Amino acid sequence: MWATLETERTALLVVHNTTTLNRLLDLIDVLAGDRRVQCLATSELEDPFADRLPGEVEAVGLAAIPWQQAARADVDLILSTSHHGRLADLHGPLVLLPHGAGFGKYSPGTSTGARTVFGLAPEWLLHDGHPLAAALGVPHPDQIGVLAEQVPAAVTGAVVIGDRTFDRILASLPCRRRYRAALGVPDGGRLVVISSTWGACGTLGTWPQLPGRLLAELLTDDVRVALVAHPNIWAWHGPYQLRAWLTDAVDRGLLLVPPLQGWQAALVAADVVVGDHGSVTVYGAALGRPTLLAAFPSDDVVPGTAAALLGRSASRLDPGRGLSEQLGACMQGWTPEDSAAIAELVTSVPGEASARLAALFSGLLRLDVPLTPAPARPYGLPIPTGNDGRLAAPLPVPGGDVPCSPGSTRSPLGDPDTVSRTPGP
Repeated sequence: MWATLETERTALLVVHNTTTLNRLLDLIDVLAGDRRVQCLATSELEDPFADRLPGEVEAVGLAAIPWQQAARADVDLILSTSHHGRLADLHGPLVLLPHGAGFGKYSPGTSTGARTVFGLAPEWLLHDGHPLAAALGVPHPDQIGVLAEQVPAAVTGAVVIGDRTFDRILASLPCRRRYRAALGVPDGGRLVVISSTWGACGTLGTWPQLPGRLLAELLTDDVRVALVAHPNIWAWHGPYQLRAWLTDAVDRGLLLVPPLQGWQAALVAADVVVGDHGSVTVYGAALGRPTLLAAFPSDDVVPGTAAALLGRSASRLDPGRGLSEQLGACMQGWTPEDSAAIAELVTSVPGEASARLAALFSGLLRLDVPLTPAPARPYGLPIPTGNDGRLAAPLPVPGGDVPCSPGSTRSPLGDPDTVSRTPGP
């Protein structure tokens, strides 16, 4: 009785932490523009990284309901980009999707002590021995094979939907010049993006002094360094503590990319990525950015995945040698073929995620007229945090606004804005 616009269906977004919220924002464009569908968010708030989640959900403008209310409701579609928690409490067809570049890491262990692929544990995918989800979306057919090895009973619901985040990153390539201006990269300058996943084996966990050392060695005015730290790092340690640990580097000019949005634009703007086995590093390499590995625990990476191929393709950053020299060698030696091979494992159907998701959602929502696939929109300008932790305004673009068109800044490899791709089936 309180609605201004009458709707026919309700979609419930299950948000476990900032990482899953980030991913859901890329997915709900397929739903949110259709006036027949009302999107609501809920969270059980039991994830160890969920302390600031309610404020983040409110900040992006999603209507939220308490978990207890969600568990009593019958909804038409449930979307989750995490596979743990009490999803069996909810009532409606469930779609499970990855919250990163596919399923590329091993879990530390499960309740049975067996080693499983993170996100594909039987206790996460099955309920009373049957598949919990009506559909389990994967970016590549190879991952169905991984699922068959891990949880054979869940294979019946697997469907190849591609990777909408990567599709949006590719759609953002024409905005490269604007992104670089927003990050203060001068014409002819270079942007180094440091990527760190969470945990002791990631870039920051392995090499916490790396941002400061890079800034100390790259002593030129035309180089900018930006840090993309996994949202779980911000959530567990707290924004204040993370900035405090990085104060010296920030004072030298380190740009901190906020945990919810901005990392995608930073990758588009980058000339080189220094990272680890996390999804952001994988996306950067797949996008065509020369990539160096500051950390890479090979035993934690699933063979045959994009992350595993990255580990074989990228050089390791040697702390015993000059970093500037190694960055230069990486930019000279990385080839488009390196990126194309990784990109082909990130998604087998580049550019098709919107259409595939629209078809999947339409069927589960029982819509007479299917959803119209939403185009993969470019991301907004990256807005790094300043020394005081507040969001800094994007730096002005000399000569006024710059349209989304390929920039004039070229890496030693030539224009890195285009990755040669062969569309999948």
